[in-house]
Amino acid sequence: MKRTIRKKIILLFFSLLMISLFQGISSAEWITKKSDISNKLLKVDDMYAKGYLSKSECVKAKAKLLKISDATGMCDNVYVQNDSSNNDNKTYNWFAEAGHPKTNRIFTADRVSSKDNAIKIAIKKCYEYVTANLNKRGYNDCFIKKAYDSTKKTEVATNKKNLKETDMVVDWITVKDTIKNKKKSEELVKKLKNLPSSEFYVYAFKEKEIFLVGYANQDKLSKLIKVKNRKFRKGNTGIAYKNTGVKCFVYSEVDENSLGNRSYTGDVKVYCDDKTNYIGNWVQYEEKGSGTAIDSSTGEQIDFSFAMSKNIALADLNKSINNIEIAEKETVTGTQEKNKQKEFEPENFEEDSNPPVIRIAKTITVQDSNYKIFGEVEDRSDKIFIEVDGNTILAKDGKFEISRFSPINEKLEITAIDKWGNVSEPVLVEVVIDNKKKMIAEKIEPLNPSKIRSNKNKNRVALIIGIENYDKTPAATFANLDAKYFYEYAQKSFGISTNNIEILVNEDANLIDTLGKLNKWLPGKIRPNKTELVIFFAGHGLASTDGEKLFLLPQDGDPDLLERSALSRKELFETILKTKPKTVTMFFDTCFSGISRDEKTLLASARPVRIVPDEENNIPKNFTIFSASQLDQISSGLSEAKNGIFSYYLMKGLEGKADSNKDRKITNGELLAYMIENVSQKAAELGREQIPSLVGDRDQILTRY
Repeated sequence: MKRTIRKKIILLFFSLLMISLFQGISSAEWITKKSDISNKLLKVDDMYAKGYLSKSECVKAKAKLLKISDATGMCDNVYVQNDSSNNDNKTYNWFAEAGHPKTNRIFTADRVSSKDNAIKIAIKKCYEYVTANLNKRGYNDCFIKKAYDSTKKTEVATNKKNLKETDMVVDWITVKDTIKNKKKSEELVKKLKNLPSSEFYVYAFKEKEIFLVGYANQDKLSKLIKVKNRKFRKGNTGIAYKNTGVKCFVYSEVDENSLGNRSYTGDVKVYCDDKTNYIGNWVQYEEKGSGTAIDSSTGEQIDFSFAMSKNIALADLNKSINNIEIAEKETVTGTQEKNKQKEFEPENFEEDSNPPVIRIAKTITVQDSNYKIFGEVEDRSDKIFIEVDGNTILAKDGKFEISRFSPINEKLEITAIDKWGNVSEPVLVEVVIDNKKKMIAEKIEPLNPSKIRSNKNKNRVALIIGIENYDKTPAATFANLDAKYFYEYAQKSFGISTNNIEILVNEDANLIDTLGKLNKWLPGKIRPNKTELVIFFAGHGLASTDGEKLFLLPQDGDPDLLERSALSRKELFETILKTKPKTVTMFFDTCFSGISRDEKTLLASARPVRIVPDEENNIPKNFTIFSASQLDQISSGLSEAKNGIFSYYLMKGLEGKADSNKDRKITNGELLAYMIENVSQKAAELGREQIPSLVGDRDQILTRY
C-alpha cells in the first residue's frame, strides 16, 4: 500500500516537472519563432532600457508583436538605464538653482544623479515658466545661480556673471547636435510651410537630423470615440515626405483609454513609397505631442513630434535652423575648462538694459505670394534675435531678412530681443500682395484614357450617372462631363465592354429611369459571386432635414421631398446586395453639405450632416467606396479642366499617375494618397477644404494598366 502511494507521488512529481519543462521550451520556441520578431522584441527591450518607453508601453508593444492579449511580466527582467554615464558610481546628491531676475523667480532641481542633469532640469523649469507666462520672451534671463553636490557642498556656479555661455542648457539652441544637414532641413521646413491647412502637422528626427514632415486630418470614416467629455475620430490619415523626397502615408489611432484631461496617447504607422515602414507610439498634451517609432525592417529609431498649429511646428523647426551658429561653440567642462586661456573681461563691464531698435518700412508691397522683406536692428548686443509669428531669426551685422508665404495681404508684428533678454517695442508692418500681373492660369494636363492599356474583363459591369442640369436645384457644374469621361475610363482602365456599361446623363438620370436600371438592368447583368460592379455618380447629394440620412439627388429630385423623390444611399446599397456581386467599387463625386460646386445653397432649410454611424460602420465587406470629400465639406469643380476636382484626379490617377511604386498596378491606397495630395491642394487654392476618403481595403489592387 505504502509503495503504491509512493509510486503515485513520484509519478505526479515527474509529470509536473515535465509539464513545466515543456512549457518553458514552448515559450522559448514561441518567442524565437521568427528571427525578425526576436529582433523587434530586443529593440523594444532596448527602447525600454533607455527610457524611450514606459514599462506599460513595453508590455503593450510585446503583446502586439507576439499577437497575444497579455504580455505582463515580459519586461520585468530588463535593466533600465537611469543615466548613461557613470552608472557604477551613481549618486543622487546633486542640486541646482536657476533664477529669473526680472520676475525674482527661483527654479530648483534636487536629488539628481549628475551636475549636468540637475542644471538641465532647473533651467528647463525656467524656460517652461517663460513659455507659459511671458509669451516666450526672456529666455536669456534664465541663468544657473548654483549647482552642487550636497555631500561635498562644492558649488559649480554662484552667480550669473560666473556662468559661462556654454553652461546655458537650452534644448532648442543645441542645433549642432540636432541638425547635421542644414540645407535639407531648410527644404523640409519650406515643404511644411506649403502644406495644405490641416488638423495636425507632423515632423520627425532621425539620428538628430530633420527626417520627415507632413500633415494629417481626422479620418471621418473611422470610429467616433469619446474620451471623457470630448468626442472625435479614432483614426487620423495624412501624407508625409522624407528628406530624400520619398512620399509616405501616415495613419494614427487614439487610444480609447487615454487620460482625456487634454492628454492623450496612441500609436502611429507610416508606410513609405521606398518600402520602409515605421511603427510607434505617441503622447499628446494640449496642442503638441511627441513619440518614438522604429523601422519595422531594420529597427532604426525616429523621434517625431506633431502640433495642431502650423506656426507651432514651424517655430520648433525654425528655432533649430536659425540658431545654428549659436551651437557651434563646444561646451568646455572639467579639465578642458582649466586648460582654457581666460579671456580678457573689462572690470567696468555692465549689461545693456536698453532694448533693440527696429528700422523697417511700415508698408511694403510685394509681387509674389512667396516673398522676402528686409530690415535693420540696432543694439549694443552682438547677438540679436527677431521674432515673427513664433519664428525666431538671428540678425546678422544689424540686418535681418524675413521669408514668408501668404496669398493675401497680411500684417506682421516684429519684435527684437538681445542676448540679455531686452525686448523691443513691437513694430507692425503691413504687407500688400500685388501679384495680379503675375497670375497666369496653370496649365492643366488634359485627360487622356488612350494612354491606358488593360485586358478586357467580361465579368465587370459599370453603371455611370452624371447630372449637371437639375429641374429644381442649382446646376452641378461639369457633372455630365465627368460621367462621359468616366465612360471611356471604364473601358480603357477597367476593361469593361460597352455592352456591360450603362450611362445616364442629365434628363436620362431621372428617378424612374435610375430605379429601372438598378432593379431591372443590373440584375440581368450580374452573375452572383462572379461579377465585379463599378458605380460612378457625379451630382448633388443631400442629408435629411434631421441630418441622419444621406441621399443621392436624381435629375428631377426635389430637395424638400427627399424621402419620395431621391435615392437614399442605404437603399442603393441594399438594392445592389440583392444581386450578389463579387465586389462593388463606388466613386461618389458628390457631397452632402447642402452646397453646390458653385457654392450655391441647394435647400434653405438644409441641416449640417451629423455622424451616420450605422451607415458608415455597416458597409458590406466586399464594398470599396471612394468619396470626393468628407461629409461636411464641399465637392468642388475645376474650371480649367471642365471636370469636378475629384473626378479629374481620379481619372488622372487611373492613367498611372497614382502608381507610386511604378509596378503597373494601382491599389486603393495608392489612388487615395494621390487624390488626397492633389485634390486638397487644388481645393485650398479655391479657399476650400476638400479631402477625399476611402472605405475598403487599402492594399487591394484596383486596376492594372
